[in-house]
Amino acid sequence: MGLNIEGGKPILSLQSGRYYTQVINNPTKSLNSISLQLKNPLIKDNSLIYIEIMDELGEIQKDFSIYGANIGDPSWIKLDFSPIEKTNLVLRVSGESQFDNSLYLFGSENGSFDLKTTYALSNFQSRLKQNIYSQVNLFMRRSLWHNILYLVSLIMLNMYLAKLLNETPSKT
Repeated sequence: MGLNIEGGKPILSLQSGRYYTQVINNPTKSLNSISLQLKNPLIKDNSLIYIEIMDELGEIQKDFSIYGANIGDPSWIKLDFSPIEKTNLVLRVSGESQFDNSLYLFGSENGSFDLKTTYALSNFQSRLKQNIYSQVNLFMRRSLWHNILYLVSLIMLNMYLAKLLNETPSKT
């Protein structure tokens, strides 16, 4: 796999002929940016790096090319694009570097790499649906006792606040 360790963090060489893939789940069907952590030691390699976002069938949805001179030592590279509406995506990263130790992608032994994703939620209804979905998932992951304590705390806090609001200030 071409794995090296840089400061305790695994790095994957972007030498020519190597490529790395990672599956991205797109639950909102609105992925609109990704950020990858790349490294160009001493910013000396100007080779191209290719980043492709494909659907499950391998059809390219978005593709990018970045010159090594645009990568720091290390830096997060953010790629913005119009939202992709496919549910499951594959991210493929490859490079044209002729050297094994000049351009890197931060990753891990299991093949996943440092990745940040953002999603566009275009209207209030979409944001509301996503928020409800997230809250229900969070609620379902907690234990029953945790949920009961949470609800009791909310009810007691609301009762206390209602009491405070209904009290009339006394004149002295």
